[in-house]
Amino acid sequence: MYKRQVGNHVCTTDGFKLYSRWTPKTFNLKYNAFRPNDSAGAVTAGTVGNLPTPNPQVLKFGVESSISLTAPTLTGYTFSGWSETYGGAKVYDKGQTLSASTVSRMYKDCNGGTYNIYTTWTANKYKIHFDKNATDANGSMADMDMVYDVAKNLSENKFSREGYTFQGWNTAKNGSGTSYDLSLIHISEPTRLRRI
Repeated sequence: MYKRQVGNHVCTTDGFKLYSRWTPKTFNLKYNAFRPNDSAGAVTAGTVGNLPTPNPQVLKFGVESSISLTAPTLTGYTFSGWSETYGGAKVYDKGQTLSASTVSRMYKDCNGGTYNIYTTWTANKYKIHFDKNATDANGSMADMDMVYDVAKNLSENKFSREGYTFQGWNTAKNGSGTSYDLSLIHISEPTRLRRI
């Protein structure tokens, strides 16, 4: 075969093959903060922190990728993962691999624009321990299980003390802390209540 270079052109006396070149299209994966509702239906207070960076994350059509390893934070809750809908169930874990087919499906679902995913949470659980707060008091009480953002009535007092009337509960042994009766209570950490 005879080949001769003429400027930017190649002249040959025989045919030759050219191969197409392709570059995958890109789109954005956006990490969105979602705050759940509490037991009364109100949006949970607080700010979702520690969202992944960069945000959005750039993905390429048909190219394997992964969800960020970053775990967002929200007071009273533990990060569970990411949902594909606002307020929906978890679909992706932090750091989860996204297969090439999953990335392609995301691209198609958002028409090559921005694919949104949302934080999901598990409410933290705590215990209330009841202390009879006197060596001569009688009776026993089981710990009370609590869930963040869920109010519950305190258990009925089961302690007794000869010559004394039960006045309620307090977080401090000497009664100088926060006082509670049998009304609804919210807690955000393990709590010891002492009989007063």
